[in-house]
Amino acid sequence: MVSISRRKIILNRTRRKKLSWKTRTWDLNLQQLHLPQPNLSKCNQQSRAQTVTLCSASVPTTSTVLPITALQQQSLPSANYEIPTDGIAPGGLLQQFITAWRSTITHPWPLSVIQHGYKIQFAKQPVPWKLPKKHLSAEDQLHVNIAIQKFLTGEMIEVSPSQNKNFLSNFFTLQEQTKRRPILDRQKLNRFLQVEHFQMEGVPTLREIIEENDYICKIDLKDAYVVIPIHPDSQDYLSFENQGTVYRYKSLAFGLSVAP
Repeated sequence: MVSISRRKIILNRTRRKKLSWKTRTWDLNLQQLHLPQPNLSKCNQQSRAQTVTLCSASVPTTSTVLPITALQQQSLPSANYEIPTDGIAPGGLLQQFITAWRSTITHPWPLSVIQHGYKIQFAKQPVPWKLPKKHLSAEDQLHVNIAIQKFLTGEMIEVSPSQNKNFLSNFFTLQEQTKRRPILDRQKLNRFLQVEHFQMEGVPTLREIIEENDYICKIDLKDAYVVIPIHPDSQDYLSFENQGTVYRYKSLAFGLSVAP
C-alpha cells in the first residue's frame, strides 16, 4: 500500500517520546533529494522544529505535444503545475535519487517501489470493462488537452505502446477555487484492489501531543503523488483515451484507493 498525506505538520520535537513511530517514519533529508527547503518563516525558527514531509514536484508549463495556442495557454489556470523541478521530469522522480534513498532506508519494499515502481495489488483479477463515451464541451476538451500536454512533458503519462482499451478510465478536469485539477476516475479499477486500512493522523492526534509553547504550521504538498513511479506491469490498468489515443500513467495519481 502506498500511503501519502498531502498535509504534514511541523512540530516542536523537544519531547520526541510523545511522537508516534508513524510520524518519525517520514523524516527525510530534503537536500539529498535535491528539493527546495520548506518555508518556515511563519514558524518560530529558533525552536527545534523538524519537517515531516515527502518530496513534491510539478509538471513543466511548456510542451508542444498537442496543438494548443499560446493565447489559450495563457488564459487558463495552471497554478498546480508551477513547482520547480530542477530540470528533472517530476514523473517517477524518486527513481532519480535511489542512491540517496538506499542510504536512508533499509527495508526492501519501499526501495523496490522507488527503484522499480509500485505494483498494484489486486484482491481479484480485473475483468476488462467498457466505458460509455464521455462527451466534453469545447472548453472542457481544451482543458483536458492542456493537462495531457503537461503530463506528457512531465513524464507522468505516456502514449500506450499497446493501445490497450480493456481497462480505460474517464479522464477529465474539475474547476477548483484557484486551479483546475485533472482527474482520472478509477472507480471501476478500485473494485478489484486489495486495500489495507490506513490511519491518517490529524487534529485529534495533535490535541493529545501538543503542549504549551509548542509551535505548529501546515504544509500543502502539491503533486506529491506523481513522484512515485508505477511498475510497468501495472501501467495499463491506469489508462485513459483522449481523441482516439490511449495514454497510461507512469506515476501515481489521485483516485487510486490504495493512495489516500
